[in-house]
Amino acid sequence: MAPKGTAAQTGKDSQVEFTDVKGRKLLFKLNTSGALDYYVDGRQKVSQIKDLRAAGSTLLFDGKRLMTSEKEAEIPKPESEAVVSSIMSLCNKAIPADTATPANIQRCFVQVLRAEGLRAADVSGKSDPYCICGVPRKPSTRDQTARKRRTLAPVWNEFLEIHGYQSGEALDFVVMDHDFMTKDDFLGWARVSGTQISSRYFEGALELKDDGQHGAAGRGAKGKLHVKIFITGGEEEIPIGVEEEKALEAQAPTRERSKSLVSQELAQAVTKELSQVSIIETDDKDDEDFIYLDVGSDELARKVFEALDVENTSRLGSAEVRRFAEILGFQADDSVWAVEYKEVCAAEGWDTEVGPDVTQFVAFVGKPDSMGLCDEDELESVLRELKKQEQAEKEKVARAGRFVCAAWLPKKKTQEMLDSQQREDLISDLFSALDVDEDKHLISAELRRYAEFCGFDGTEDEWSLEYTELCSEYGWEAEEGADLARFTKLVENVQDGGYSANNELRECAASVSATMEEPTNPSRSRTNVWVLRPKTVELRSQRDRSSLVNALFHALDTKSEGLLGPDELRRYAELCGFDGDEDDWAVEYAEVCHEFGINARGGATREQFAKLMDTKAGQADLSTSELARMIDEVKQQAYIVERRRPALIRKRSTWRPLTTNFEILRTFSLFLRKQFVSADEAFMAFTSKPFGRLTKAAFLEEIQKFEFEGDAESVFRLLALGSIYIVKKHIKWAWNLLAPEDLVRARKKTREDRARSRGKSNFSVTSTFSPSNSPVIVTGEDVKEALFPPAD
Repeated sequence: MAPKGTAAQTGKDSQVEFTDVKGRKLLFKLNTSGALDYYVDGRQKVSQIKDLRAAGSTLLFDGKRLMTSEKEAEIPKPESEAVVSSIMSLCNKAIPADTATPANIQRCFVQVLRAEGLRAADVSGKSDPYCICGVPRKPSTRDQTARKRRTLAPVWNEFLEIHGYQSGEALDFVVMDHDFMTKDDFLGWARVSGTQISSRYFEGALELKDDGQHGAAGRGAKGKLHVKIFITGGEEEIPIGVEEEKALEAQAPTRERSKSLVSQELAQAVTKELSQVSIIETDDKDDEDFIYLDVGSDELARKVFEALDVENTSRLGSAEVRRFAEILGFQADDSVWAVEYKEVCAAEGWDTEVGPDVTQFVAFVGKPDSMGLCDEDELESVLRELKKQEQAEKEKVARAGRFVCAAWLPKKKTQEMLDSQQREDLISDLFSALDVDEDKHLISAELRRYAEFCGFDGTEDEWSLEYTELCSEYGWEAEEGADLARFTKLVENVQDGGYSANNELRECAASVSATMEEPTNPSRSRTNVWVLRPKTVELRSQRDRSSLVNALFHALDTKSEGLLGPDELRRYAELCGFDGDEDDWAVEYAEVCHEFGINARGGATREQFAKLMDTKAGQADLSTSELARMIDEVKQQAYIVERRRPALIRKRSTWRPLTTNFEILRTFSLFLRKQFVSADEAFMAFTSKPFGRLTKAAFLEEIQKFEFEGDAESVFRLLALGSIYIVKKHIKWAWNLLAPEDLVRARKKTREDRARSRGKSNFSVTSTFSPSNSPVIVTGEDVKEALFPPAD
């Protein structure tokens, strides 16, 4: 057996052998037909490997599996680079799986025409349908149509190519309803058997049925799907009739060099490849992210409008606008809101009797100087919060509304009313709301509710110790608890995690009064956040590593959505040594999404974060004590960016720089975007065939015409991994590689617009809405003096 993690090239050019992290003996070997096979402990697991990719120290691949679910191999890190290089070199010498058995390989083209009679999945009585097509149990063959908005009879008339289709295989069609807030809804399933398309052509209306995997949604499936299927062999092109030619021309990008069939190249959705960062087999659970990027701010704003318009009046009255304002951070009583609503209507030109229509609302949330300005991430968070509120109402569960960001900026008159409210009264109201037994004291359980609102997220034992430390620090008896005076001392201490600004006092009181459910993370706009006492941190460090990694994830997840977006991951990266500006982070985030398969718009899951933590962040060997301390550092940085960042001590700089492979691919992606207006047009520049396949020689010849300054051979190698050609989806994938960068820069612009608009107003410590979540803090010198009193 070869040394652990070392490539042993028996026969030099025929195989690569190594031991994986589980201690198994793995072998990649060229078979007698020239294709690449995969063995585990001497037993063949996969034959005719295709779509081989490297993600850090993990190899991902597809192929013909022999009684196994093997689709990845993890290499020990010290030797991973050498092993990956050896395997990729061997892979480039192999005959691609698509050509290893040429007699069995077909090209399959599907024309998805239209559907009718679909189930209404949305509250509006409509659906947002799209259709996925692929070979059963072969996710790598899937392709899908664009989404059609608010219809039960969508007309797509789109062509798809099912890559990797083999003679005799069936095709599955699944129609889904896209949902911005939750997982997409199932509308129906149909299958065309291999026998039905054995004649190389099929046309028909498929009845949509239950696939047995979606519960009540499946049982409600109905409608028909109209499709055509064409089967060809080798490089044979699709047999185009008059109707098909018109459909292709209707979708085609226009280019001067396009002649006859060249101008008929398909223009499919640009959105799905980002969720399939590696062109490999993906899990079914990722299907819901296929069309994440097919969304703009205006459409998200319309979705928010529809969710708020529960009465279906096509207008948002005072109550609906207030609901939106409260999710964006507004907290005040009815009399204050009445003034605020009139001020907003006057400023925006709305009729106070009926409120804004959808056009006015979309303009309101997109205008730079509006108090309702939201970026796409914030709009999605608003939608999720509205969904949670709707679900709570259906289940008749008391639930306090939560605001997702400090975006709402009150009008001047309203702000004056809020500033006139006495802070002592707000503290007293909160104390009364927390004092469940009305004994004028807050004991451990009652005070814990406030601590959790401020960000405490420890165990029972950790809170018990934390409460004991609080009693000692603030001078009250543990059994008696804190009276109003001692509680006020805690709330007023700006150097402690128990400090709350006036708007936070209102929010906490409203939350406590509305429900007894345990709070999650504190609001994103908190002026301060609960930090554990040293003895509690020491106790926390006794947890196992997995528990602490989950706690770290939770501390970073300031929106309590189970995902870490670009802002949350940047806070973590900075603790690990990343020290760039927003533009630098945009590039880093794109690489992180690429390497770990993260959906850029959604964010990293717990599993993806754990892998990132061990590899990109270089913290696999972090001790439990260091992890426990990092959790508190993360919480301080996450909520008080400008206050706490200078105080953070980075003991180690472990954040790893961009990989060479990513920089090569990014250079190519930038080149595509500079030369062309879309991925479709870019692909048309490289081939004169619809559904063309580019060999290495053809690719290099064409790219030279555009004076590409990067490493063209490496680009082809990284795109084609394991194949002798690249196809359109490779070019689209390269184009979308920069989508995470676009996302980060778009958010930056929104925040800058908001910061500029807030610069017109004066803020104080008692201001209802702290702008501490903006990249530029515009609180004024009065706030700085209040938070950082000069030394005597």
